[in-house]
Amino acid sequence: MKAILIEDRVNRQKNILGPKLNELTQFTFLKNISGGKDFEELNQKLNDKEYTILDEFSIIMLHRSAFETNTRNGIIEYLKKSNKKVVFFSGGITSCQINKIDSLDFLLINVNLFYSENLFYFLKNNGDNLLELAFGREWQTSILIDTYEKLVIYFKSFDRKPFAKIDSEILFNSWIIQKFFKDYAQNDIIEKSELETILEKIKTELDNILI
Repeated sequence: MKAILIEDRVNRQKNILGPKLNELTQFTFLKNISGGKDFEELNQKLNDKEYTILDEFSIIMLHRSAFETNTRNGIIEYLKKSNKKVVFFSGGITSCQINKIDSLDFLLINVNLFYSENLFYFLKNNGDNLLELAFGREWQTSILIDTYEKLVIYFKSFDRKPFAKIDSEILFNSWIIQKFFKDYAQNDIIEKSELETILEKIKTELDNILI
């Protein structure tokens, strides 16, 4: 596994991270580009659609505003079949959004949240889970609360339907599917009583965590 962090401004990491900036050098699998000549050369290649320079990396993290829209879109299009993880961070992003684009895991995150303890926690765990970057050590709790709140509202007007339909309307996180819906195929019908049972399981999980 190799990761690349692409930042256009030389001093942004230093200003946000302060002394913790030195900790980034501990991750030998991470290539950290922070402005200067390295960024200019990489930016030029990406603007010229030389996306193959990203092939060696399984995790690509870049400052969204450092690149033109066409370049960003070209990167996503090139990598969407790659099973890689891509992170766009920026001050203009106000909330975390995790999406699946074909086989690509894609995260949008605010720059200050990106350059936080979450980044180091994510890297210490080999960058396996984007939820750790988005929500830190409490990522499971955050996902459970979000899912439970959505399902409580959804349940009020729920009628039996295939799991695929529910998933398309709720947009479950893959961890939630594996933990609570793994016994259901896409075309399996879920009854209201079954969804109520799942809600109770999620509530119990949360109670065990929060007590």
